[in-house]
Amino acid sequence: MPKYYSKIVTPEQRDQILKIQEDYRPKLEALQTKINELKTQMQTLAKERDGKIEALLTPDQKKQIEEAAAKAKEKAQEKKEKKNAPAEPAKPADKPADKAPDAPAEPKPAK
Repeated sequence: MPKYYSKIVTPEQRDQILKIQEDYRPKLEALQTKINELKTQMQTLAKERDGKIEALLTPDQKKQIEEAAAKAKEKAQEKKEKKNAPAEPAKPADKPADKAPDAPAEPKPAK
């Protein structure tokens, strides 16, 4: 049960929630097992597919693809590093030295 529930629900509700969680645990665990099995099957099929595709390529094409993949990986790493780099503090807008300070407002005529 999430920690924040315990401060809100009654003891009776707490017991009911724990019972519901216990009822669903085996169902959720079974689904997670199936998901893991499907992921393994997907990885196996993808490896098989990639092997068949690679078998069609000439040695020169394989070399070109390896180089392109290395460049793409390098660019992705640079982008990731740039994204995670601390942001530079914003600099205040500089006023040109030759610009005179703003002139005071003209006084309003008396009525």
